[in-house]
Amino acid sequence: LKAALSLDGRIASAEGESQWITGEPARQAGHGLRDVHDAVLVGSGTLIADDPSLSTRIEGGRNARPVLLDTELRCASDARVLSAGLRPLIYCAQDAPQRDLDADIVRVERSESGLDLSAVLADLVSQGILSVLVEGGGRVHHSLLSRGWVDQVHLFIAPMVLAEGPGWVRGTPFPLRGAPRLQVQEVTAVGEDIHLVLESA
Repeated sequence: LKAALSLDGRIASAEGESQWITGEPARQAGHGLRDVHDAVLVGSGTLIADDPSLSTRIEGGRNARPVLLDTELRCASDARVLSAGLRPLIYCAQDAPQRDLDADIVRVERSESGLDLSAVLADLVSQGILSVLVEGGGRVHHSLLSRGWVDQVHLFIAPMVLAEGPGWVRGTPFPLRGAPRLQVQEVTAVGEDIHLVLESA
């Protein structure tokens, strides 16, 4: 998982502004993570709110395959991700509307939280995609953390406080004794921000 956030864990302001919480060096480090993964994944909330290109914008960088979790297949026909790099892979529900998009569309069963993530991951493996950088949003992060399917977390933390706004993990609260535990592996300064690397306990 990867997220850029404020000191109080917000990935956007209360008004929805997120560009940019962290500085350019942190953003470049984030692109470096895309360079070393097979795929970069976001949910439909991030797709619609940010219209990300999901390309790797560093010199000599390799684009990861864009993967979108879009249960209702709401991706705009002119979304930047459809033309910015590699052909996107979109997972939607079996009963989602039929759409003609410049992407490979895979239909999977629904689950209580949206899509059957085990089916999504199994299909990714079948296509040779073995490392996935998950860039949000908070509900996708929650779904993966709650299942214990996260190996590593990269947080780019800016020295600011927003007080309100969406958090980098969103969903049903975890009980204190049952909350996912992570181990700090590395803490480095990246420009004015902090890059915190954690692994599953």
